[in-house]
Amino acid sequence: MDVTFLLGAGISIKAGVPSTKKLTDAILGDDGFYMHTSQEVLHRKNNPENYCLWRDETRLIQEYLSSLRRLGAESLGVAEEQLSYEDVYYVAEQVCDQCRAVQYNGRRNPLTQAFFKDLRQRLPPLGDDFDFQKPLRFVRGALAFLLRANGGTEKLEYLRVFRKMLEDKDVARSHIFTLNHDHVLEDYLDRQSSGERKVYFDGLLGPDGCFDRLDVGAYSTREERILLWKLHGSMNWFRWHEASGGPSRFVGRLNRSVSHDHVLHRNSQSEPYDPSVEGPALLVGTLNKAAQYIWEPFLDLFLSFRDRLKQTDRLLVCGHSFGDQAILTTLTGWLGEDQGRQVLAIGPNPDSVKSNLEFVGFREQFHVCKGTIETLGWNVAKRFFGSGELPQ
Repeated sequence: MDVTFLLGAGISIKAGVPSTKKLTDAILGDDGFYMHTSQEVLHRKNNPENYCLWRDETRLIQEYLSSLRRLGAESLGVAEEQLSYEDVYYVAEQVCDQCRAVQYNGRRNPLTQAFFKDLRQRLPPLGDDFDFQKPLRFVRGALAFLLRANGGTEKLEYLRVFRKMLEDKDVARSHIFTLNHDHVLEDYLDRQSSGERKVYFDGLLGPDGCFDRLDVGAYSTREERILLWKLHGSMNWFRWHEASGGPSRFVGRLNRSVSHDHVLHRNSQSEPYDPSVEGPALLVGTLNKAAQYIWEPFLDLFLSFRDRLKQTDRLLVCGHSFGDQAILTTLTGWLGEDQGRQVLAIGPNPDSVKSNLEFVGFREQFHVCKGTIETLGWNVAKRFFGSGELPQ
């Protein structure tokens, strides 16, 4: 039996990873953040001297993002608290794209020109040299910092459904697609591994000096029982480039034993590499994720998810409320190809999940049940994968 999971950020909350609300409050309101000249987001707890040098620019970025949140809430007629950092990121990216279109093409989209003109008048004074890409880097960097700083709990046994799955000899291979940026699931699976032999493969080959390089093509050659795909990237993934300015670039993460302080990192041939000024390689935002999937390595990861769906009739979803429109569109297309295909979504707030599925068809194939990854027993999951039996 081969099984397929799609996991969202909800599975990491019990491990201490901050909720979306807490992440939003920190990204927009924590006055301890600052952006290093490397574009890495750090905190004054790490280096008070650098914080004093860069805090004013960072505060301007946070003020700009908070203004977008306020204006967005006014436009929608909702409370600011209802808009998360992902909503704000989406708007900030639209503003950035509009500004870049003017910079490189000298043209504005006539449909949005009046909107952006009014928006600029309502924003705080930013200065003529304000870089509208910096707020995007700041959100990704602050998000990665917060995830690295939290979620280090030892109490991960609530994820035992995956241990039970590994113990089940009927399961030949498990395909886990996760939208999480954190490492909670990897930390738990590492504890199920024996010595250096891991029970899972996450696309990272290494070590190559300080790095583990991402190679999506390597999944097809692996023998591990669990294949783990991080569709939205990871808090420790960066786009690396030669410090000398050469053409060699790749996506990878620092070895877990290596410091994340901005120092010169070297590969196994002692060639120096720097992280790209783009910041962590993460997909962030709401409606914009569909467009971001065209960039490597996310395109190959997304295509792998689509290809895997073609090989299965059942998908178990946990901790995800279907806010990613590209994922949802792919699932509805997959369900439409065969009436025998099923999605079982487990979550603590079924009504919230159902609201995101309000205009989606295939109701007889989309099943939403109340629960969490902790309450999901392996026997329940196995019966769903095996015969399509739904929880009572």
